[in-house]
Amino acid sequence: MKFRVFLSSTFAEFHDLRNRLKDGVLAELQRYCQERGAAFEAVDLRWGVTRDVASAQRTVRVCLSEVDRCTALGVKPCFILLIGNRSGTRPLPHTLSEGDFAALLSACDAPEDRALIQRWYRLDRNNVRPRPACWSGRA
Repeated sequence: MKFRVFLSSTFAEFHDLRNRLKDGVLAELQRYCQERGAAFEAVDLRWGVTRDVASAQRTVRVCLSEVDRCTALGVKPCFILLIGNRSGTRPLPHTLSEGDFAALLSACDAPEDRALIQRWYRLDRNNVRPRPACWSGRA
């Protein structure tokens, strides 16, 4: 049996606590599971999100993918959230709807702001939504 737990918090505010958890409680859980023939893995992405991932606005996607991997094992709890006084970073979304993109552009007063947004986001006309199961293909 395998256990995976995703640890999430703002990085700076909980740095010391996360280190104590890693070296204390989580290390003890790993030893405890190992002695009983199980695997325990704590997922802490403080060092796992690369600069390339962050600059490509995929941080949230990577984190949610790891949460999905933890929950896929069906073992609970699989998520630890440490909440404090800081809000942490608010990364830009990886994708925007066409309407949100238009609204964002129209809210920009400075041409350089519009140019920056248009450099980061492009309209994908090849993105096709899945067809409903009942779709027959006939008009």
